[in-house]
Amino acid sequence: MITPELQTYVRQQLGAGVGREMIKQNLASKGWKMQDVNEVFISIENPQTEQSFLPPTKSESHTGRWAIATIILILVSASGAYAAHYYNLITIPFLPVTTPAVPVATTTPTQSEPAPTATSTAITNNIKSEIDKYGVDLYILAQGTTVLEKTIDAKKFELTYTRTIDSVVRKVIEIGVSGGKTTLTSTIDLNSKDALLEMIKQIENEITANCNTTETIECTQSKKALSYLKTNCLSAGSNEERGTCIMTALLNTAK
Repeated sequence: MITPELQTYVRQQLGAGVGREMIKQNLASKGWKMQDVNEVFISIENPQTEQSFLPPTKSESHTGRWAIATIILILVSASGAYAAHYYNLITIPFLPVTTPAVPVATTTPTQSEPAPTATSTAITNNIKSEIDKYGVDLYILAQGTTVLEKTIDAKKFELTYTRTIDSVVRKVIEIGVSGGKTTLTSTIDLNSKDALLEMIKQIENEITANCNTTETIECTQSKKALSYLKTNCLSAGSNEERGTCIMTALLNTAK
């Protein structure tokens, strides 16, 4: 079944530069039918068909749907993202960082961004810093694509980071002893804390405006999402953990 939440999610993922196939894979892993996903892509590419997926009249409550769509909209502002790829993060075990050999890094341009120059190699923020589980500071990565090779606990990893101003797409290839490879991709929103606070504020406003006198399914879902965000996500210690928490809240609410 096609929902406004699904449309908003796909639209924001595409806007953040996430590939169509990656979006499909993440949605399929969460139980979405490919027929519905394909129809959403068609509705986005051909706006005149999009109206057929919207609720037909005002008699059907828009409250919860708007609130849930809000979760996705803000979550993926850079991310979101970051968002679909957080599915994969949940399955990645924490890897303690040992002292690896000095990595060999190369920087190449992406199709949408020019190669960094000698005078603007990295986006440097003297206040913010976030070291991911592979020992890489996400805030000082260069715009474009950075490729690293690391060995952590005798495991070999090929890491590809694609940096934009507000987000990082990380592709991890783990190379097994027998030569087999496991690939995990995730998107990390570097502004997830501000996005979370704004999301909570908007959901609270929606509940106040529409759920005081009536209790619909949508209102119940919005209250459930709000409670989860406040209880679990505000205390997250990093953008990566916060993004995973927001996506979990979204998936739990949609059930």
